[in-house]
Amino acid sequence: MRWIYIFTNKQMIAICCNEDGVEAIDYTSLKNIIFVPDKTEIFFNIEGWYRGFSDVRAEKENLEFTQHEIEKIMPYIREIQEKEAQKKKFLGSPAEEIRRFKELWDDGIITEEEFEDRKRELLKFKYVD
Repeated sequence: MRWIYIFTNKQMIAICCNEDGVEAIDYTSLKNIIFVPDKTEIFFNIEGWYRGFSDVRAEKENLEFTQHEIEKIMPYIREIQEKEAQKKKFLGSPAEEIRRFKELWDDGIITEEEFEDRKRELLKFKYVD
């Protein structure tokens, strides 16, 4: 079975060339991509099981290129994952979060620098209902 993998700005898509089959996963579900060069295997560590993302093999002559290209896109994928994690991390309004971090600073749990960094981050964050 032959699959083609496409990386978009939001998800990774696997298209089966031999059968009618398309699978897509959001980058937030992708935990890691692991290469085993001596076996020409690529492991997609993702939440759940997808046929198109299991037992992936690359031809030896393409493995180095594939690894290099995925290494270039991984920082972007990590950035998307971090943004999604940040959205989940915010419990209340920016003002409530700033007050909570101010208490942590007042109690000596975090430094002034950590408080200011977090405050700056919260004031930049755009909330969407």
